[in-house]
Amino acid sequence: MRRHALAAMTRPVPLLLALALALPSLCAQEQEPLAQNPDSFLVPPPEAVFNALAKVPNADFAKLAAMTGPASTKEKLDKASSKLRAMIIGIRVADAYVAVQARDVVAYQRATDAIEMLATEFSGDETFRRKLVTTTKMAKSERWLDLKTILETVRGDIVRELRLHQNQDAVTLATLGGWLRGLQLSTWVLMNNYDNDSTRLLRQPALVSHLKRKVNALGPDTKAEAFVELITENMPELVKLVDAPSTQPVTLPDVKRLQALSSQLIKAALP
Repeated sequence: MRRHALAAMTRPVPLLLALALALPSLCAQEQEPLAQNPDSFLVPPPEAVFNALAKVPNADFAKLAAMTGPASTKEKLDKASSKLRAMIIGIRVADAYVAVQARDVVAYQRATDAIEMLATEFSGDETFRRKLVTTTKMAKSERWLDLKTILETVRGDIVRELRLHQNQDAVTLATLGGWLRGLQLSTWVLMNNYDNDSTRLLRQPALVSHLKRKVNALGPDTKAEAFVELITENMPELVKLVDAPSTQPVTLPDVKRLQALSSQLIKAALP
């Protein structure tokens, strides 16, 4: 079985790398804007995502879960390059977190089906596959609190597998996938429930600058991918939009622009 290189980072940033500047970050204002080691994240733990969005008034997780569909078909995923698959797995892990918070069985299975298809490309571990099947059964039985705990172990399993392969480009792309999905969904919430205080949580200049550096460091073959070219082209504007002190709110026009950019980049990545 082929193993595509999706290397790992040691631990997730406790911000919104999955649901704010990146389901990487709508965390509590009192938290640090960036972990000491910016290389320490791949996808965020469920707790970070849930706690972050819970602080935004009127956040509708059911609508967010609906926004993560439709599912990519196996045929389309099989046709995707290994680089694109790396990015998609970051997106779909973020989607699974949202589905659990929304208690949406269909959205959860949609995310885990994609994760399983992608995971078989870099892992022959049947234990991991069986765990995904178990989590789907838990979702169908509405054991959501238990599922939150198990989902974090699934994330850990992915990270451990990724550690076996030292491909930095794949690490960067998987991180970007979760980051962009988080940015897309969190800005959608803020755009529809605009609040000055909440928008300050989008101020993550250090994190985004770090990701920009990682994108710039991608290899020539990776940079030649159409979806990567689009990300590279738009990264400077994303950095500019969040590059301000955390005490300064993001204006509604800028929130809308962040939402439009992230949505465009997610659309380009998902087959």
